[in-house]
Amino acid sequence: EWAGSGDLYDKEKQQKPVFKKKLTSVRMKRFGPAHFECRLTPIGDPNMVVEWLHDGKPLAAANRLRMVNEFGYCSLDYEVAYARDSGVITCRASNKFGVDQNSATLIVKDEKGLVEESQLPEGRKGVQRIDEMERQAHEGGPYGVTAEEETEKMKPEIVLLPEPARVLEGDTARFRCRVTGYPAPKVNWYLNGQLIRKSKRYRLRYDGIYYLEITEIKSYDSGEVKVIADNNLGSAEHTVKLEIQQKEDFRTHLRHAAEPKPGDVPSESGKVSFEVVKAEQTAEDSQLKEVMETKNKRHTLTVINAMKDEEGEYMFAAGEKTCRASLTVTGGAIKKPLRDLVVADSQTAVLECQVANPSAEGKWLKDGQLVDYSENVLSEVDGAVRRLVIVITKATDVGEYTYQVATSKTTANLKVEGGTFTHTAVKIKKTLKNLNVVETQEAVFSLELTHENVRGVQWIKNGIEIQPSDKFEISMEGMVHTLKIKNCSTQDESVYSFKLGKLSANARLNILKKPKDVTSLLGATAMFEVGISEDSIPVKWMFKNTELKSNEHYTILSEKRTHKLIIQNVDNSKEGEYTLLVGHLQCSAHLTVESLRVTRPMKNVEVPETQVATFECEVSHFSVPSTWLKNGVELEMSEKFRIVVQGRLHQLKIMNTSRDDSAEYTFVCGNDRVSATLTVNPVLISTMLEDLNAQEKDTVTFEVNVNYEGITYKWLKNGVEIKSTDRCQARCKQLTHTLSLRNVHFGDSAEYTFMAGSATTTDLKITEKKRATFECEVSEPNVQVMWMKDGQELEMSESSDNFVHRLVLPSVRMSDAGEYTAVAGSSIFPESSLHMRESIHALPQTRQEWSHVLPR
Repeated sequence: EWAGSGDLYDKEKQQKPVFKKKLTSVRMKRFGPAHFECRLTPIGDPNMVVEWLHDGKPLAAANRLRMVNEFGYCSLDYEVAYARDSGVITCRASNKFGVDQNSATLIVKDEKGLVEESQLPEGRKGVQRIDEMERQAHEGGPYGVTAEEETEKMKPEIVLLPEPARVLEGDTARFRCRVTGYPAPKVNWYLNGQLIRKSKRYRLRYDGIYYLEITEIKSYDSGEVKVIADNNLGSAEHTVKLEIQQKEDFRTHLRHAAEPKPGDVPSESGKVSFEVVKAEQTAEDSQLKEVMETKNKRHTLTVINAMKDEEGEYMFAAGEKTCRASLTVTGGAIKKPLRDLVVADSQTAVLECQVANPSAEGKWLKDGQLVDYSENVLSEVDGAVRRLVIVITKATDVGEYTYQVATSKTTANLKVEGGTFTHTAVKIKKTLKNLNVVETQEAVFSLELTHENVRGVQWIKNGIEIQPSDKFEISMEGMVHTLKIKNCSTQDESVYSFKLGKLSANARLNILKKPKDVTSLLGATAMFEVGISEDSIPVKWMFKNTELKSNEHYTILSEKRTHKLIIQNVDNSKEGEYTLLVGHLQCSAHLTVESLRVTRPMKNVEVPETQVATFECEVSHFSVPSTWLKNGVELEMSEKFRIVVQGRLHQLKIMNTSRDDSAEYTFVCGNDRVSATLTVNPVLISTMLEDLNAQEKDTVTFEVNVNYEGITYKWLKNGVEIKSTDRCQARCKQLTHTLSLRNVHFGDSAEYTFMAGSATTTDLKITEKKRATFECEVSEPNVQVMWMKDGQELEMSESSDNFVHRLVLPSVRMSDAGEYTAVAGSSIFPESSLHMRESIHALPQTRQEWSHVLPR
């Protein structure tokens, strides 16, 4: 019953959201259900979005909350509202053409009668804070706080900002804000710099939000509304515009003087006869300048004392028949006349004409009186051009301006849009429209006024005035004002505003981002993706003039503002241009299908044993799957075979090569394959190891030579790999490999092996140089004893100790092997043999010699 026909959605109209019924504040003594409702138009708008906010932040969904938006009825229900829910509840509605919102306060006491500190004006507790809100309502703000309360001090902050207002004369302007801070800030409103006090026209109230209402609005209320909140820690302020629209709608056209066209020169100076009427000028306005005569079928128009201002096109009309002719005035002091001018209030007005003689002196008149020059009103001379500049125009500048040189003069009217004395106020005839353009295209906003050649226009984006540049082109042609945005990108997406004094209009530019061209491999999956500026807009994908539908070949996905086309199992038949249709807009992208191929084949590789062999080849595309084969058998990644992919480069590394790795290796990528051969050359030892003899604490060095540098090798002791230490060091210099042992001892006696690939040299032993001792005992002391080896007398010293005689071989050699005999007098001791083999092993370390005791 409450909805009129004008409240229903009409797709042909630009209907902004409007709340016809506002929210009502709720105050509860304890927790329980809470209900808010409001009424919204236009009803049935499919693009309307309604959201609820708590203290300016979106209200989080919860099981205890229920939100309804049906046929213009919006409600919010708390199944249970607690003290923590206290605050400012806002309902905000938005569609393509604007936003509206309204707010109310929710106050819930807890079980002890306290309200949570974070939800009400800082510095007051519990009931005191609630009562304070009610006490101070008649003054528009809260009282101060007592010194006893210990609350963290905060400077004022305006957390809910007032919004600009544009109202009709005689209506009510409404502003609101929410302020925090401690001590509780004092809040004052100002209109055009004057402090507002509560009165019949100015209403101030507070319910957690500060409200200002100005009733029966007047044209002189137009200007700025400022709110200031301050305490002893600082202040905060915010200013918004208040614009007043006049209820009268004066729609007149500026007089248009056409550019002079060549015509007949008057036959008599100062008197020209035409059989036509001057276009857009009636006889009542001629005031003896133009005289019309009719005699039989002959009609005559006489222009008396023709001036430059009379130049232009004249038209005679009789019924539906018309004819035209042009008047050109030559001679005289004025070469180019003034033009009527309309400017916005407070903008700069420039009246300009051109004289025939640059040195001629003239004067400026306003309404027949000499112009009073000042810092704001200036006269300029630029060669033959004469200008009158009014830096900041006001309503009092409206009038008829004349420039006169001798007896010649030119006249034009100046009108100030928004001024009190503007009898034909400039209005918007055709407003801005929202634009949707494809990326890289041009966007053109145009607006038509009721008057021509109006100056002082501003184009604004994000609150900043737009200046002409390579990006933005601003132009005016007659009554039409144009803003052209070139080479549009997503950064240009915004709301653009036209402003002329108190006139303004807004429209949004939406950029449809072009999908990128896609290159896909045969058999792969390709995807086009487009993001648009609005949710859930229906789109169509086209290919070869046919609309695509989701099937086994194509998948179409739409998720809010993102739209995707996925092409499965790409083949050559799917190559071409794909087009996205969004309303009347369309954008296209191309799918190129390529086959995978090897662009740089492998080369044969030859390496010595133990080195790393590397095959590599390059393919036409990045990060594609591939397979490596050895003699036709697929290889897998392992310690032996390492597969590396870097962009388009594919590598196979064969670690620690041996002769078994010699084979044909194949790289397979898509339908393309290439092969190469690996040859592994054996390592040869040119100089073999030799046996060494050493005494304790000697340093010994083994040395071998091989046929390749940079090979992998190792040293073994009794078959166990030797690790380098300070005492045992393996070195390599070019083809020579050495193993050095310092401070050798009997434990170093062993079989040492050098191994490189399949090459080894073994049977190397260290023999420690030991001594052999023979002993015999005689029955008499100090008896001479002779020693013999294999029947031959030995010439060497012996040692004796009374009855015991010894033969010592200090360093035995292979040649020392044999039978030894001791002869004392006529006694011959039985033979004793010393047997020596090629390899002599040491006795335990506690005994440093071999002993052979002859029988006593």
